[in-house]
Amino acid sequence: MPRPDGGKNGFVTSVDLDSWISVVTGKVPQPSDDFIVIAFPTETIREEYLSGVSDRAESEVRKILECMLGRSRSIPDWDALQIQITKAMLPADMDESEPADDSLGSRPQFTDYQKRAILAAAGKSSEPTWPGLTWVLDLLPGHPERALAVVSAYLYAHFEVLPDLRITGLSDAAAIIRSRYILGEAAAHENTLRAIGWRDFEFLIAALYEAKGYEVEVTPEQKDEGRDVIARRTGADADTLYIACSRGASKKTAHDVSALYGRLDGIERASRGIFVNVAGFTERGPGTAVKVAKELRRITLIGRDELLTQLNEHLGTDWPHRVDMIVAAARRHQDTPGTSFPS
Repeated sequence: MPRPDGGKNGFVTSVDLDSWISVVTGKVPQPSDDFIVIAFPTETIREEYLSGVSDRAESEVRKILECMLGRSRSIPDWDALQIQITKAMLPADMDESEPADDSLGSRPQFTDYQKRAILAAAGKSSEPTWPGLTWVLDLLPGHPERALAVVSAYLYAHFEVLPDLRITGLSDAAAIIRSRYILGEAAAHENTLRAIGWRDFEFLIAALYEAKGYEVEVTPEQKDEGRDVIARRTGADADTLYIACSRGASKKTAHDVSALYGRLDGIERASRGIFVNVAGFTERGPGTAVKVAKELRRITLIGRDELLTQLNEHLGTDWPHRVDMIVAAARRHQDTPGTSFPS
Protein backbone atom coordinates (compact mmCIF):
# COMPACT_ATOMS: atom_id res chain seq x y z
CA MET A 1 0.00 0.00 0.00
CA PRO A 2 1.70 3.24 -1.12
CA ARG A 3 1.99 6.00 1.46
CA PRO A 4 0.17 9.28 0.96
CA ASP A 5 2.05 12.17 -0.64
CA GLY A 6 3.71 13.85 2.33
CA GLY A 7 3.68 17.21 0.59
CA LYS A 8 -0.08 17.54 0.29
CA ASN A 9 -2.43 19.36 2.63
CA GLY A 10 0.26 21.11 4.61
CA PHE A 11 2.15 18.02 5.82
CA VAL A 12 5.87 18.74 6.05
CA THR A 13 7.88 16.19 4.06
CA SER A 14 11.11 17.02 5.91
CA VAL A 15 9.85 15.82 9.30
CA ASP A 16 12.42 13.59 10.99
CA LEU A 17 11.83 10.56 13.20
CA ASP A 18 12.34 12.34 16.53
CA SER A 19 9.97 15.16 15.58
CA TRP A 20 7.32 12.69 14.46
CA ILE A 21 7.63 10.68 17.68
CA SER A 22 7.28 13.86 19.74
CA VAL A 23 3.94 14.58 18.09
CA VAL A 24 2.60 11.01 18.19
CA THR A 25 3.48 10.55 21.86
CA GLY A 26 1.89 13.90 22.80
CA LYS A 27 5.07 15.71 23.83
CA VAL A 28 4.33 18.51 21.35
CA PRO A 29 0.99 19.51 19.78
CA GLN A 30 -0.02 18.16 16.41
CA PRO A 31 1.02 20.96 14.00
CA SER A 32 -1.98 20.49 11.69
CA ASP A 33 -4.96 18.23 11.18
CA ASP A 34 -3.17 16.68 8.22
CA PHE A 35 -0.05 15.71 10.14
CA ILE A 36 0.08 11.90 9.87
CA VAL A 37 -0.05 10.18 13.25
CA ILE A 38 -1.88 6.92 12.42
CA ALA A 39 0.96 5.56 10.26
CA PHE A 40 4.62 6.15 9.57
CA PRO A 41 4.64 9.24 7.31
CA THR A 42 7.45 8.00 5.04
CA GLU A 43 9.20 4.74 4.22
CA THR A 44 12.46 6.22 5.51
CA ILE A 45 10.98 6.91 8.95
CA ARG A 46 9.35 3.48 8.97
CA GLU A 47 12.63 1.67 8.26
CA GLU A 48 14.56 3.79 10.75
CA TYR A 49 12.08 3.14 13.54
CA LEU A 50 11.73 -0.59 12.92
CA SER A 51 15.50 -1.08 12.78
CA GLY A 52 15.84 0.20 16.36
CA VAL A 53 12.48 -0.68 17.86
CA SER A 54 13.97 -3.24 20.27
CA ASP A 55 15.82 -0.42 22.06
CA ARG A 56 12.82 1.89 22.35
CA ALA A 57 11.01 2.51 25.62
CA GLU A 58 7.96 0.29 26.08
CA SER A 59 5.75 3.30 26.87
CA GLU A 60 6.73 4.94 23.56
CA VAL A 61 6.09 1.80 21.51
CA ARG A 62 2.67 1.30 23.06
CA LYS A 63 1.68 4.94 22.47
CA ILE A 64 2.59 4.68 18.79
CA LEU A 65 0.71 1.38 18.49
CA GLU A 66 -2.31 2.99 20.14
CA CYS A 67 -2.38 5.68 17.45
CA MET A 68 -1.97 3.16 14.63
CA LEU A 69 -4.51 0.65 15.93
CA GLY A 70 -7.08 3.32 16.72
CA ARG A 71 -9.99 3.63 19.08
CA SER A 72 -13.63 3.22 18.05
CA ARG A 73 -14.43 6.06 15.69
CA SER A 74 -16.34 7.34 12.71
CA ILE A 75 -14.61 8.65 9.60
CA PRO A 76 -17.18 11.16 8.29
CA ASP A 77 -15.89 11.74 4.76
CA TRP A 78 -15.04 8.10 4.13
CA ASP A 79 -18.28 6.87 5.69
CA ALA A 80 -20.23 9.26 3.49
CA LEU A 81 -18.53 7.86 0.39
CA GLN A 82 -19.32 4.30 1.48
CA ILE A 83 -22.95 5.26 2.09
CA GLN A 84 -23.24 6.58 -1.47
CA ILE A 85 -21.83 3.30 -2.78
CA THR A 86 -24.22 1.33 -0.59
CA LYS A 87 -27.24 3.41 -1.66
CA ALA A 88 -26.68 2.24 -5.21
CA MET A 89 -27.33 -1.30 -3.95
CA LEU A 90 -30.68 -0.44 -2.34
CA PRO A 91 -33.93 -1.49 -4.04
CA ALA A 92 -36.11 1.50 -4.98
CA ASP A 93 -38.80 0.52 -2.46
CA MET A 94 -36.44 0.15 0.49
CA ASP A 95 -35.99 2.73 3.24
CA GLU A 96 -32.27 3.48 3.42
CA SER A 97 -32.57 4.09 7.16
CA GLU A 98 -33.58 0.47 7.69
CA PRO A 99 -30.86 -1.66 6.09
CA ALA A 100 -32.43 -4.99 7.05
CA ASP A 101 -31.30 -8.16 5.31
CA ASP A 102 -33.81 -10.33 3.52
CA SER A 103 -33.30 -14.08 3.75
CA LEU A 104 -35.21 -14.57 0.49
CA GLY A 105 -32.60 -12.60 -1.37
CA SER A 106 -34.76 -9.68 -2.58
CA ARG A 107 -32.59 -7.23 -0.63
CA PRO A 108 -28.81 -6.88 -0.57
CA GLN A 109 -26.74 -8.41 2.19
CA PHE A 110 -25.05 -5.58 4.07
CA THR A 111 -21.97 -5.85 6.20
CA ASP A 112 -22.18 -4.72 9.81
CA TYR A 113 -20.09 -1.69 8.90
CA GLN A 114 -22.51 -0.66 6.16
CA LYS A 115 -25.46 -1.04 8.52
CA ARG A 116 -23.79 1.16 11.15
CA ALA A 117 -22.90 3.80 8.55
CA ILE A 118 -26.43 3.96 7.12
CA LEU A 119 -28.07 4.15 10.56
CA ALA A 120 -25.62 6.87 11.62
CA ALA A 121 -26.37 8.90 8.48
CA ALA A 122 -30.11 8.54 9.16
CA GLY A 123 -29.64 9.85 12.71
CA LYS A 124 -30.82 6.56 14.20
CA SER A 125 -27.54 5.58 15.84
CA SER A 126 -24.63 7.32 17.51
CA GLU A 127 -22.51 4.17 17.55
CA PRO A 128 -19.05 4.62 15.99
CA THR A 129 -18.90 3.00 12.58
CA TRP A 130 -15.41 1.53 13.14
CA PRO A 131 -14.67 -0.68 16.19
CA GLY A 132 -11.36 0.15 17.87
CA LEU A 133 -8.36 -2.14 18.16
CA THR A 134 -6.46 -0.61 21.06
CA TRP A 135 -7.46 -3.59 23.21
CA VAL A 136 -4.83 -5.51 21.21
CA LEU A 137 -2.29 -3.86 23.51
CA ASP A 138 -3.57 -6.13 26.30
CA LEU A 139 -2.09 -9.07 24.37
CA LEU A 140 1.40 -7.57 24.52
CA PRO A 141 4.05 -8.55 25.31
CA GLY A 142 2.81 -12.01 26.26
CA HIS A 143 0.91 -13.04 23.12
CA PRO A 144 2.31 -11.27 20.06
CA GLU A 145 1.16 -14.00 17.67
CA ARG A 146 -2.45 -13.47 18.79
CA ALA A 147 -2.08 -9.70 18.48
CA LEU A 148 -0.86 -10.13 14.91
CA ALA A 149 -3.75 -12.48 14.16
CA VAL A 150 -6.25 -9.85 15.34
CA VAL A 151 -4.75 -7.10 13.19
CA SER A 152 -4.58 -9.43 10.19
CA ALA A 153 -8.22 -10.49 10.60
CA TYR A 154 -9.36 -6.85 10.93
CA LEU A 155 -7.53 -5.92 7.73
CA TYR A 156 -8.98 -8.93 5.93
CA ALA A 157 -12.52 -8.10 7.00
CA HIS A 158 -12.37 -4.40 6.07
CA PHE A 159 -9.69 -4.15 3.38
CA GLU A 160 -12.11 -3.11 0.63
CA VAL A 161 -13.71 -0.28 2.62
CA LEU A 162 -10.91 1.05 4.82
CA PRO A 163 -9.16 4.26 3.72
CA ASP A 164 -5.67 3.71 2.33
CA LEU A 165 -4.00 5.53 5.22
CA ARG A 166 -5.80 3.38 7.80
CA ILE A 167 -4.68 0.23 5.97
CA THR A 168 -1.13 1.56 5.95
CA GLY A 169 -1.30 2.34 9.68
CA LEU A 170 -2.55 -1.13 10.59
CA SER A 171 0.19 -2.67 8.46
CA ASP A 172 2.73 -0.49 10.28
CA ALA A 173 1.32 -1.61 13.64
CA ALA A 174 1.73 -5.25 12.64
CA ALA A 175 5.34 -4.55 11.61
CA ILE A 176 6.08 -2.97 15.00
CA ILE A 177 4.54 -5.92 16.86
CA ARG A 178 6.55 -8.39 14.81
CA SER A 179 9.84 -6.47 15.06
CA ARG A 180 9.54 -5.58 18.74
CA TYR A 181 7.85 -8.58 20.29
CA ILE A 182 8.80 -11.49 18.04
CA LEU A 183 12.14 -10.69 16.38
CA GLY A 184 13.71 -8.36 18.96
CA GLU A 185 16.09 -8.80 21.90
CA ALA A 186 17.86 -11.78 20.33
CA ALA A 187 21.16 -11.40 22.20
CA ALA A 188 19.61 -11.21 25.66
CA HIS A 189 17.33 -14.15 24.91
CA GLU A 190 20.20 -16.29 23.65
CA ASN A 191 21.93 -15.82 27.00
CA THR A 192 18.89 -17.35 28.68
CA LEU A 193 19.13 -20.40 26.42
CA ARG A 194 22.78 -20.81 27.35
CA ALA A 195 22.12 -20.37 31.06
CA ILE A 196 19.45 -23.04 31.61
CA GLY A 197 20.34 -26.70 32.02
CA TRP A 198 20.19 -29.09 29.08
CA ARG A 199 17.24 -30.97 30.56
CA ASP A 200 15.37 -27.71 31.19
CA PHE A 201 16.10 -26.80 27.58
CA GLU A 202 14.29 -29.93 26.44
CA PHE A 203 11.26 -29.00 28.53
CA LEU A 204 11.35 -25.46 27.12
CA ILE A 205 11.18 -26.92 23.59
CA ALA A 206 8.31 -29.15 24.73
CA ALA A 207 6.46 -26.04 25.97
CA LEU A 208 7.06 -24.37 22.60
CA TYR A 209 5.49 -27.24 20.67
CA GLU A 210 2.63 -27.52 23.12
CA ALA A 211 1.92 -23.85 22.39
CA LYS A 212 1.88 -24.77 18.69
CA GLY A 213 -0.94 -27.23 19.33
CA TYR A 214 0.89 -30.52 19.87
CA GLU A 215 0.63 -33.08 22.63
CA VAL A 216 4.19 -33.42 23.84
CA GLU A 217 6.29 -36.02 25.62
CA VAL A 218 9.81 -35.46 26.92
CA THR A 219 11.61 -38.79 26.71
CA PRO A 220 13.50 -40.28 29.69
CA GLU A 221 17.10 -39.20 30.17
CA GLN A 222 19.68 -41.23 28.20
CA LYS A 223 17.00 -43.43 26.65
CA ASP A 224 15.66 -41.19 23.95
CA GLU A 225 17.78 -42.48 21.01
CA GLY A 226 18.00 -38.92 19.70
CA ARG A 227 14.33 -38.18 20.32
CA ASP A 228 14.43 -35.71 23.21
CA VAL A 229 10.83 -34.62 22.63
CA ILE A 230 8.01 -36.38 20.79
CA ALA A 231 5.24 -34.07 19.57
CA ARG A 232 1.95 -35.47 18.30
CA ARG A 233 -1.05 -33.86 16.66
CA THR A 234 -4.20 -35.67 15.61
CA GLY A 235 -7.04 -34.80 13.28
CA ALA A 236 -6.94 -33.56 9.69
CA ASP A 237 -3.41 -32.19 10.14
CA ALA A 238 -2.10 -35.24 12.03
CA ASP A 239 1.62 -35.10 12.62
CA THR A 240 4.24 -36.89 14.72
CA LEU A 241 7.58 -35.20 15.28
CA TYR A 242 10.83 -36.49 16.74
CA ILE A 243 12.66 -33.48 18.13
CA ALA A 244 16.36 -33.54 18.98
CA CYS A 245 17.43 -30.68 21.28
CA SER A 246 20.90 -29.24 21.82
CA ARG A 247 22.13 -26.00 23.31
CA GLY A 248 25.85 -26.84 23.05
CA ALA A 249 28.54 -24.66 21.51
CA SER A 250 29.25 -26.90 18.52
CA LYS A 251 27.50 -26.99 15.18
CA LYS A 252 25.79 -30.25 14.34
CA THR A 253 27.10 -32.20 11.35
CA ALA A 254 25.67 -34.25 8.52
CA HIS A 255 26.27 -37.38 10.63
CA ASP A 256 24.05 -36.00 13.42
CA VAL A 257 21.29 -35.16 10.95
CA SER A 258 21.46 -38.60 9.31
CA ALA A 259 21.30 -40.29 12.72
CA LEU A 260 18.02 -38.51 13.54
CA TYR A 261 16.65 -39.40 10.12
CA GLY A 262 17.44 -43.06 10.70
CA ARG A 263 15.17 -43.09 13.75
CA LEU A 264 12.07 -41.65 12.06
CA ASP A 265 10.77 -45.07 10.98
CA GLY A 266 11.03 -46.73 14.37
CA ILE A 267 8.28 -48.39 16.40
CA GLU A 268 6.21 -45.19 16.18
CA ARG A 269 6.79 -43.79 12.70
CA ALA A 270 7.39 -40.04 12.73
CA SER A 271 6.32 -37.89 9.83
CA ARG A 272 9.19 -35.47 10.40
CA GLY A 273 12.30 -34.90 12.44
CA ILE A 274 13.12 -31.52 13.99
CA PHE A 275 16.72 -30.78 14.98
CA VAL A 276 17.04 -27.81 17.34
CA ASN A 277 20.60 -26.62 17.98
CA VAL A 278 21.39 -23.16 19.33
CA ALA A 279 24.88 -23.24 17.79
CA GLY A 280 23.50 -24.06 14.34
CA PHE A 281 24.60 -26.55 11.68
CA THR A 282 27.49 -27.04 9.28
CA GLU A 283 26.70 -25.44 5.93
CA ARG A 284 29.92 -25.08 3.94
CA GLY A 285 31.51 -27.70 1.77
CA PRO A 286 30.22 -31.09 0.58
CA GLY A 287 28.17 -33.30 2.88
CA THR A 288 27.14 -30.55 5.27
CA ALA A 289 24.24 -30.80 7.71
CA VAL A 290 22.23 -28.23 5.77
CA LYS A 291 22.73 -30.02 2.46
CA VAL A 292 21.90 -33.45 3.88
CA ALA A 293 18.72 -32.11 5.56
CA LYS A 294 17.53 -30.71 2.23
CA GLU A 295 18.20 -34.01 0.49
CA LEU A 296 16.41 -36.05 3.17
CA ARG A 297 13.43 -33.64 3.17
CA ARG A 298 11.86 -35.04 6.34
CA ILE A 299 14.33 -33.20 8.57
CA THR A 300 13.90 -29.54 9.57
CA LEU A 301 16.83 -27.68 11.11
CA ILE A 302 16.19 -24.91 13.65
CA GLY A 303 19.14 -22.76 14.66
CA ARG A 304 19.36 -19.89 17.12
CA ASP A 305 17.62 -17.16 15.14
CA GLU A 306 14.67 -19.31 14.08
CA LEU A 307 14.33 -20.76 17.58
CA LEU A 308 14.28 -17.34 19.23
CA THR A 309 11.70 -16.14 16.71
CA GLN A 310 9.45 -19.10 17.46
CA LEU A 311 9.85 -18.75 21.25
CA ASN A 312 8.99 -15.05 21.06
CA GLU A 313 6.01 -15.71 18.81
CA HIS A 314 4.45 -18.57 20.76
CA LEU A 315 5.57 -17.96 24.36
CA GLY A 316 5.80 -14.14 24.32
CA THR A 317 8.91 -11.96 24.29
CA ASP A 318 9.00 -11.98 28.09
CA TRP A 319 9.59 -15.75 28.16
CA PRO A 320 13.16 -15.34 29.57
CA HIS A 321 11.63 -13.74 32.67
CA ARG A 322 9.20 -16.65 33.01
CA VAL A 323 11.45 -19.49 31.86
CA ASP A 324 11.62 -21.15 35.28
CA MET A 325 7.83 -21.18 35.53
CA ILE A 326 7.49 -22.43 31.95
CA VAL A 327 9.93 -25.28 32.57
CA ALA A 328 8.34 -26.18 35.92
CA ALA A 329 4.89 -26.27 34.32
CA ALA A 330 6.23 -28.42 31.48
CA ARG A 331 7.68 -30.89 33.98
CA ARG A 332 4.38 -30.99 35.85
CA HIS A 333 2.50 -31.50 32.61
CA GLN A 334 4.78 -34.46 31.89
CA ASP A 335 4.11 -36.01 35.32
CA THR A 336 0.41 -35.13 35.39
CA PRO A 337 -1.13 -35.27 31.89
CA GLY A 338 -4.02 -32.88 31.43
CA THR A 339 -2.48 -29.96 33.29
CA SER A 340 -1.92 -26.77 31.34
CA PHE A 341 1.16 -24.80 30.46
CA PRO A 342 1.28 -21.16 31.61
CA SER A 343 -0.05 -18.59 29.15
